Amino acid sequence: MKQPKKLTREQKEILSNHFMSTKEWSLIEDLGSYLKVINRETGKIKILDKKSITISTVVFAVANIIR
Repeated sequence: MKQPKKLTREQKEILSNHFMSTKEWSLIEDLGSYLKVINRETGKIKILDKKSITISTVVFAVANIIR
């Protein structure tokens, strides 16, 4: 397995979109449209979709359109 790396700002935003703490996770691999991350304490691995959006992203976009 590759050595975990620090997250970039964009990757931190993707983790927060998935309601995950950026302090608890490190990057293993950038798979194009997915991120493979590992929990620093438990070693659990997750694969996250980069293109998923959250309700807060949608609300922000709608608020800008209404203005």
